[in-house]
Amino acid sequence: MEHINQELKKIESEKTNLRNESSNTQNQIDEIVSKIKEIEYAENTIKNSPIKNNEQLGDWKNNLKLNQNRNNELEKIIESSDLSPKLVEFVPDLGQTFLDIEKLQKEIKDFKHEEYNSVEQELQTINSENQEILMQIGTMTEKINSAEASIKKNIPILEEMKLASKYIENLEKIKSSIFSKTSETVTGARNFAVETISRNASQYLEELKTEIKHLELFQEGSSIKIQCHTTNGQRPVTNLSGGEQVCVALAVRLGMSDLMIKSPLKIMVLDEPTAYLDKTHRAYFVDVIQELTRLMNKKQNFQFIIITHDDEIWESAQVGTRYKFTST
Repeated sequence: MEHINQELKKIESEKTNLRNESSNTQNQIDEIVSKIKEIEYAENTIKNSPIKNNEQLGDWKNNLKLNQNRNNELEKIIESSDLSPKLVEFVPDLGQTFLDIEKLQKEIKDFKHEEYNSVEQELQTINSENQEILMQIGTMTEKINSAEASIKKNIPILEEMKLASKYIENLEKIKSSIFSKTSETVTGARNFAVETISRNASQYLEELKTEIKHLELFQEGSSIKIQCHTTNGQRPVTNLSGGEQVCVALAVRLGMSDLMIKSPLKIMVLDEPTAYLDKTHRAYFVDVIQELTRLMNKKQNFQFIIITHDDEIWESAQVGTRYKFTST
């Protein structure tokens, strides 16, 4: 979930950056458009003028000077005679023509053809840059649209993942409250198992006619300890004789099997059970096994399978079948 949130933040950041770049680009375009309008206005003014080059400009200046001289002479003639009505009648727009010439002269006074060419070249460069910027805007817009489409497409998935995340969070809470070692459920199940095994094992010990009257399993830290109640008081299992320890071990295993197995126990395998017993306790162990077999067979068909190198102690015992394996 975290990597999806990071990916969303990354997409949102890219989207914001693209929008900022788009805004900056739009501002640049607005400035360029304003310059283009100014240049187009100047260009139209120049194009509408009959003057196209420096030679024509010189001709216009010469004509203007000649017309001014003529105008001065005409004014002198008019002032010294009565030709004014006839001249005005003959050339009614002469005054307006002179005014237009003066106006045009003022407008083209500072005209420089080199500057015009430079401005026209700059306009072409700006138009080219404008096209490139428009292409960049199109690319950015496409990226923004793609990012928005990707976000919209993933929204249902993200919603489901958020819902799944809540379920997982609830399951984790259930797990920590039920299945942790310190939860009431696990503690109760562990206490139940320990008490049940203690009770079952004690019943088997009673059948074996040992001095142990009751066997108690209890938890100490992370370990399970065994406390034996005998006719002489409480004794830890380490203080029992070898034969008694064998009986306790068998009783605990049988008690565990009663708890763990739903159907009656049919078989139990013991591997080298007499390895650390002396001769006397070995014989005692054989008696215990025979007695347990007899007791178990009262409830169901049961048998021990014993794997041992100590085959002598079983020669006189009442066992069902003996198999002897030798290396070749």
